[in-house]
Amino acid sequence: NFIMKKNFEGFQIDGNMGEDYHDNNNTYVQGLVRDFGGNPATGTIQDGRNKTFDVLMGTNFADGKGNITAYMSYRHADPVPSSNRDFGGCQLGAVTNASNQVTGTTCTGSSNSNFIHPTSGPNSGNIYSVFGTSLVPIGSQLTTPPASFNAQPYIYMTREDDRYNAAFMAHQEVTEAFQPYGEFYFMDDKTHQTVAPSALFRQSNPLDPISGNYNVNCNNPLLSPQEQSTLCTGAQITAALAAPNAGCTTSTVAGVPTLSPNCTNVEIGRRNIEGGGRTSDYEHQNYRAVIGTRGDFLDAWSYDAYGQFYYTTFFNSNDKYQSFTAIDNALQVVGTKANPVCVSGPPCVPYNMWSDG
Repeated sequence: NFIMKKNFEGFQIDGNMGEDYHDNNNTYVQGLVRDFGGNPATGTIQDGRNKTFDVLMGTNFADGKGNITAYMSYRHADPVPSSNRDFGGCQLGAVTNASNQVTGTTCTGSSNSNFIHPTSGPNSGNIYSVFGTSLVPIGSQLTTPPASFNAQPYIYMTREDDRYNAAFMAHQEVTEAFQPYGEFYFMDDKTHQTVAPSALFRQSNPLDPISGNYNVNCNNPLLSPQEQSTLCTGAQITAALAAPNAGCTTSTVAGVPTLSPNCTNVEIGRRNIEGGGRTSDYEHQNYRAVIGTRGDFLDAWSYDAYGQFYYTTFFNSNDKYQSFTAIDNALQVVGTKANPVCVSGPPCVPYNMWSDG
């Protein structure tokens, strides 16, 4: 329960400051992060700094039968990135043997990083990554993005936060039966969040009726000859060259969604490392006002009559999240390698994920 100061007199200022202190000495996890290709945090670090300032003021009046009190408060907290902790350098997963018994721990990541899988054709059983301007078996080379994506460096353990509070309270005992009062409260809280970059997520495209993936025209000038022959059959390449400005279309044949012959359907998990982490900002405000009166009468009776108004708002903005429509358009490209253009035209910008990021 909270005990309120109803008759505060004077002026009071309070302040607090703090920070986190951590010694990164977990050599076991540091080794796992290095084996995964990361750079673990080492040594001591001071972060997560926070500060709070409060002002309280009040005065009595009417020979002590009334009081007005107000306060204001501000708090700020710095974020703590997961990458600032050795144990937060990667996502930990279990290592199991053939009997599914846990034998150890390893760093794991997301396959939505540099994952290319043709869903049809002679290479449909193979999974590739882009290396240079070629498709190589996934995991066979150190690629950019890597074969498995480590999202932890983008994640916060605690987020940045700013909060403002203010209040005004007043009351007066006019008579024993009539004691009017009023209150007003305000709060504003803002916080910022960053998570891993967006991606072309595997089997997650709601606009593709073929497999929930992505369609690429086989005469896309951003494809190298090796990539083109790996993703497309000879017949698909011939059809694409015969209709050099055509995009990908789908139709239904005997109840089965069918892709136009100039295109290939590809399961893609490609992390948008060029765009940086996705960000979100949140702001929450609320107001509360109360006015009323209370009192005692006829020795045995008391009352408390009041009216109140409460209002709250919430605002959220997101940045660097990708659009499925924009992705589909950006993968269907014509023109030349030096001057590629989207089949859909402006404002679409071709997405060149076919060379190292």
